[in-house]
Formats: sequence, C-alpha cells, structure tokens
Amino acid sequence: MSRMERYTDIIPEHILLESNFLVIGVGAIGRQVAMILATMNAVALTIYDPDKVEEVNLGAQGYHEDQVGLYKVDALGETIEVVNSDVTVHPHRNKWTPDNEYYDVIFCCVDDMEARRDIFERHGQSSIFIDGRMAARSLQIYTCSPQLGFDHYKETLFPQEEAAEESCTSKTTFYCANVVAGLMVSTAMNHLVHGDALVSPRFGFNLLAMEEETPHFGDNDATKPATPDGSDDPTGEGEEGQISSGGDEPAEPDAAGHLDEEHPSGSGDTEAADSTSDELEPIGIDFGIHIDEEYESEQSGDNNTGVDQLPEGSPDDDGRTASGSSGAGISGQASSPPNNSSEAHSGREAEQGMARQEEQEEDESGQRSASTESNSSDADAAESDAESDESPEPVGAGA
Repeated sequence: MSRMERYTDIIPEHILLESNFLVIGVGAIGRQVAMILATMNAVALTIYDPDKVEEVNLGAQGYHEDQVGLYKVDALGETIEVVNSDVTVHPHRNKWTPDNEYYDVIFCCVDDMEARRDIFERHGQSSIFIDGRMAARSLQIYTCSPQLGFDHYKETLFPQEEAAEESCTSKTTFYCANVVAGLMVSTAMNHLVHGDALVSPRFGFNLLAMEEETPHFGDNDATKPATPDGSDDPTGEGEEGQISSGGDEPAEPDAAGHLDEEHPSGSGDTEAADSTSDELEPIGIDFGIHIDEEYESEQSGDNNTGVDQLPEGSPDDDGRTASGSSGAGISGQASSPPNNSSEAHSGREAEQGMARQEEQEEDESGQRSASTESNSSDADAAESDAESDESPEPVGAGA
C-alpha cells in the first residue's frame, strides 16, 4: 500500500514525485508548508532560513524542545527525515538568493516586507509564486503566476515602516499558521493539477469572526497584508485581530461573532446576518441511499400487484373477497350463498341464538352496575356516621 493511496485520484503521484518545491522562510507558516509537502511525499524540497530555533518558537511555530539553538532548516530537516525518509531536503542557512535551479512552486513565507519585495523582484516570474501572510487570528494569501499575471501582486507591497506592530503576546498562533499553510499547499496543488482555473490571486479569512475577508488590490485598499509570523501587521488590525477597511476603526464582532455593521470590512449587513443565523436551513446530504421508485410504488399499493390490491376471488383481512362477497372469517375462504331451506333455517337459528346471548349480557351488565351504585351508597353512609361520632378536642387542653 502506497503512502499516497488515499489521494492519488485527487493529486496524481507524478505531481509530487516530479515537482520541485522551494520554501523561503521556515517560521510559523513555512515550517508547516514544508511538513505538509513532506508528509504528502513531495520528494524534492529546498528550504531557506538564516534563523535559529528559540524557545518562543516552540508554541508558535511547532519546533521541538530539543531543537532550541539549532538552525531552523536543520531542525526541520531532522523532523522531515523522521516523517518521510524518501524526501530529499536541501537546507540553506542563509537568506534566499537566486540560483540556477528551476522550482515548480515558490512559497514565500518571510516575515519582512522588504525581503518579500526582494524575493518577488528576483525570482524570475517563471513559476507560480504563493505569498502567505498572517497575524494571530487573520490571514491573507496572494498568488501570481505567468497565467494569472504579476502586476496585481506589486500593489500589495509597501514599506516595512508602514506595517502595524503587534504586542509580543499577540503576534501569532500555531493554529492560524497551520490554516495558512494548508491553504497555500492547496493552491499549489490546484495549480499543478488543474492549471490556474481554480487558483485565486487573493484570499483572506478572519478566524475570530470566522468570515472570509478577501483583500482588494490598488490604492483604495486599506487592508494592508499581514506578515507570516505576525511580527508586523500591515492589515490595519485592532487589538482583536480584525482587518479594517477603508481607514475605519477596527471592526469588532458581537457575541455571535458578527462584525459591527458600521465597519463593513467583514460581516456586511449585520442585521441580515443575525436574522439568518437563527433560521439555518438543514444542509441536504446525499448518503448514497436511493429508493427504487417502482418498488416504493408497489409497496404503497399504487401498482396492481401491490399488497393492498387483491386479485378477484381472494379474501382480504375483513373476510371480503375482491368480488364483494362476505368471506368465512378466519379460514379466509369465500362462502357460497345459501341454496336450500335447511341452510336458511340454520342461519335464522344462529341469528336468534346470538340475539338471546346479547340480551343476557345486557342484563348481567345492568345488575353489576346496580350493585356498584348500592355499594357506593353504603360506603358514603358509613363515612358520614363516623364523622358524626368524632368530637373536637378543647383548644389548649393540658396533659
């Protein structure tokens, strides 16, 4: 059984076995991108990062305690070796510089806007370029390629000094890094398998409000992108990680997770969202159970051969035959009409016997009813006598 058996119909083996992947920056996002690729059996992987693992990277980026002090690329290479020994990792303990190697996909996962600009301008624009950016609870992904074009990406770049600075304790979260990495790898797979028809040049999502916030391009775009490790926040986020829009104050979600309607950056019409949130329609799920309409019709009696339709001459549950004649009851056999006087006489005697039995039962029922009423009257009288014999005790009587 192959490691890739569960998804080869989605991603053919040759895509992962023959593609060359480059990950620039293996911090919060880049490490997870590389781990996903290695786990899925992307066997050619090149990683760049000049930094070493620090203790603060353990909870935010996923490095191990015994890797503190190692270069991130070396620590990541060790982990990948344990996960999938078939992967060939080419680690570089320095910032990325152009080389003569061709990469099918370039993942830009750096934490500095100037570095991002430099990589974009020097990567040659011959491959798909996927840039992931995040704050603690929001993310943005920008993609460009020869088919999608590259000009739109230039509009997302800005000087590092314009990036909003988050406090040390609200820079990043490990779960947000994993979400960004998964979406970036998904974008790469869509590109390699289907071309760019299923690739979006931009995508954004707010994990706090659980709402999509697709960023815009151009001078009117007030939502500056976030950076991979959350060390700067060019999105214009407030304290709660909400991406603002149009220069307004950061949008705040209410208790239900909807954003303030005066800040249309995320939720849109809050009243409409609130009115629909309480009236969710069930999602129709096809579990693969299909009913044969013809069989169902037969069972419901719509077909002449169904259980509710009897052929002529057959008795039904009431002892009646299909022709309307009275049946013989339990035996289920249809009777013939009387054809002589003795049979008619026997029938009249049977009817008279049944009438006498019914009268006898009525008499016995009347007697039981009268007896019950008499007993009830006697009980009421006895209770009344008992009450009259009781005498009230004097109030405050001593012992």
